[in-house]
Amino acid sequence: MNDEKEKSPKVNINWYPGHMAKTKKQIIEDLKLVDIVIELLDARIPISSQNPDIAEITAKKKKIIILNKCDLSDPNQNEKWIKHFEKKGMQAVLVDSNSGKGIPEAIRKIEKEMEEELNKQTQKGRIGKKIRAMVLGIPNVGKSSFINRISKKTSAGVGNKPGYTKQKQWIRINEKIELLDTPRSFMAKI
Repeated sequence: MNDEKEKSPKVNINWYPGHMAKTKKQIIEDLKLVDIVIELLDARIPISSQNPDIAEITAKKKKIIILNKCDLSDPNQNEKWIKHFEKKGMQAVLVDSNSGKGIPEAIRKIEKEMEEELNKQTQKGRIGKKIRAMVLGIPNVGKSSFINRISKKTSAGVGNKPGYTKQKQWIRINEKIELLDTPRSFMAKI
């Protein structure tokens, strides 16, 4: 027996499909159009449904965390997750996009988060500026359902497969807020 171990050539494998790179690049471009990011997470698995790329590229934007599907998760755990995000300095809201639970609070938190910025704009004479927001999240956390519920419309197509949203669109929420809905939802990082 030979005591020398057989050596294999070292191979670096980079798994990052082209469509994910394209998506990330487009979201970075679209971020220039918005004031605040609404990141949707699944309330049952908040950390697992969070894409680290989203945190990285939105680091300089105001952000609201939406813990969607809260009706399917444990109420005690929900409150712990709210506190977890608040400790990290992020506003978080429990939402059930199907029933509408939490939607009014989400709207209030978006407006509150942008209040100081809007006051600065008003002082500069820029009255009536809309809050422009972008909804981000991995596939199947309920982005289209959330958009439809918050806008009280069926503007965003809903499907049970990733990538259902087909085109970029601005959706009016109220007299203060507009949402940018994009077809580029982030795939989960593996």
